[in-house]
Amino acid sequence: MSKISLLRYNTDKLEELSNVMAAHITVSETETTWLEVVGVEDFSIIEQIGAQIGMHHLAIEDVISVKQRPKIDDYESGIFISLRTLDYSDQKIIDEQISIYICKNMVVSFSERASGIFEPLKERLRGKKGLLRNQGADFLAYAIIDTVVDNYFIALNKINTVIDNLESGLSDFHIIQHLKDIHDIQRQIVSIRKSIWPVREVINHLLREEPETPLLTPITSFYLKDVYDHVVQVIETLDLMRDLGRGLQDIAISSMSYRMNEVIKILTIVSTIFVPLTFITSLYGMNFEYMPELKSKYGYIAVWSLMLGVALFMIRYFRRKKWI
Repeated sequence: MSKISLLRYNTDKLEELSNVMAAHITVSETETTWLEVVGVEDFSIIEQIGAQIGMHHLAIEDVISVKQRPKIDDYESGIFISLRTLDYSDQKIIDEQISIYICKNMVVSFSERASGIFEPLKERLRGKKGLLRNQGADFLAYAIIDTVVDNYFIALNKINTVIDNLESGLSDFHIIQHLKDIHDIQRQIVSIRKSIWPVREVINHLLREEPETPLLTPITSFYLKDVYDHVVQVIETLDLMRDLGRGLQDIAISSMSYRMNEVIKILTIVSTIFVPLTFITSLYGMNFEYMPELKSKYGYIAVWSLMLGVALFMIRYFRRKKWI
């Protein structure tokens, strides 16, 4: 079930309404309206909202389709923007769609589920902080986009913490599990990059739109350039994290190979030591009748002394060669 809330403001006053009925939505000529819709499963409600504010039917369909890549579409009645919100919890990516429709004096945001991502932005509006209360709907749209992009850095910091833990854990004996975790984090980074990469083109499109549409003002375009820089920074950070993950993967594989080589080396040395000992025991295990040593009083001790001497000599030789 969709939940609709409304926040309407100008320089002097601010009005908040919750549980707004779609049929009661209106656009003010003198105030900026932010209509926040949480839950897009009910097509009839989304369609009713679109009819109230004059959304194009293709934009309404894009709101319902929550698996698309970030995009921007221009319509006569307004601008439709689709972005991805990201969160990282319990080593899993929460990737959801947020749709933004910008029209005269109104911004409508459509989210898949309730989250606190926009609460700081609402607090800024309530406290008259910054330029928000003095600007129009286009600046509000910029603030929403900026909030979404800033939230990317929070998700990346969480992933970076996981990578640091994996790096510090490469020295223990659970390399195989760490290798799997590194592979999983690599896949997640690639998935996030696919979600964020098109955002750069969306912001770039908005910057090109400013001279051609009355919906965007020069001051909003100026601030959008900062958002563009942040998106580029996020992409560059993802590239660095991907390279770091590949480096950890190589280190893990090299560590596994090194440990395997160490085990093989020890087994080889042990086998080499036992080769002459096996020869001696097999020689005196033939039990021929005329073997002179078989009837010797000290033969048993002599053979043991010989085998022990050979083993100690070979161990000392290997240590001098620094093989062990």
